[in-house]
Amino acid sequence: MIKPVADERGLTLKHRRFGDTESWELVMAGHLSPGECWDLWRRKNPDLDSADARLEVARHLHEIELRRPLETLTDPARREQARQTRDWFRAVLLRSSPT
Repeated sequence: MIKPVADERGLTLKHRRFGDTESWELVMAGHLSPGECWDLWRRKNPDLDSADARLEVARHLHEIELRRPLETLTDPARREQARQTRDWFRAVLLRSSPT
């Protein structure tokens, strides 16, 4: 689960599980841009390299795809949601830059 949470550093995204659609839904609803997602990450992790974060997101996405191929999802709606979410992480979030 990814949810915006206010803390001493400002608004951050808390990640409980990668792969849920909340960040995608926040961007699709116009609440955040992909760049703003990276800005929030950078504020939360000022000592970490964003290139390493992108590699970690890509690695985790690859592991999900290996563990849970789309073909194994029997519910067509869940399969389509998973495909759209994975495509969004790959095509939008991983190619975006901070604002």
